[in-house]
Amino acid sequence: MSKNNNVLIIVANGYEDLEFTASFDILKRWGFNVEVAYLLEDNKNYVTSASGLNVLVKETLQSIIAKLNDFNYLMIPGGDANVSRLDKSEYTSKILEHFVKKNKKVAAICAAPILLANRGYLKEKYAICYPAKKYQSILIANGARIKNLNCKADQECSIVIDGNIMTGLDFRTAIKFADQLVKFFN
Repeated sequence: MSKNNNVLIIVANGYEDLEFTASFDILKRWGFNVEVAYLLEDNKNYVTSASGLNVLVKETLQSIIAKLNDFNYLMIPGGDANVSRLDKSEYTSKILEHFVKKNKKVAAICAAPILLANRGYLKEKYAICYPAKKYQSILIANGARIKNLNCKADQECSIVIDGNIMTGLDFRTAIKFADQLVKFFN
């Protein structure tokens, strides 16, 4: 394991439970230091997952900006509402810019790769996302390459690594994605 094995996970209301939990749990089991930063809304001190689980917030996207140099790795779970909220946040843009410009490793699963695509970070890169036309079309419109638009969870194409960016298909690949994160983040 590398000296700096600090992983940042960013989420907002509506994050996909399994994608978040599998990555968080497996990375912790393999000795990574995992910190979660949340996008808060409506003066609340918690976020709510897609399945309704409330999680108290320790760190926010705004407060983590000053600590980004402490992290070598970034992971972003999907969830339509989560990604929609994160996509509108200036803090998400600052976080992604930091990781990409410093050649740090970034992983995004399900709908989350559109956060990278919308900011031009998947241009000319191979990637995968949730297999819905609305997400695939965003990746393609922003210059990403998708080898197999009909990729299934049990196929090799369900996880794609191109340089310092790893993307994953959806919740059905959450554990496989998390297992691959351990290798990718080493």
